[in-house]
Amino acid sequence: VYDDPSTTRPEEYVELYDSAGELAAVGWFDQFGIQRMAIDRAFVDGGDKLQGVFVAIVDGEAYRASGFRLC
Repeated sequence: VYDDPSTTRPEEYVELYDSAGELAAVGWFDQFGIQRMAIDRAFVDGGDKLQGVFVAIVDGEAYRASGFRLC
């Protein structure tokens, strides 16, 4: 969790990991203050193993056309 003390939000960025320490989801506020989230494609595809490819969540729905790797 990262908190920017210059804002009133409790946090600006958060990473969620599985029990093996693999990154599963990322949440953040963009430069306009809009909350964003990306989850591992495995959650969208119904898989049981994280893929390391993240899918943006838009209006509560996974945006299947996108996929990006976090380095």
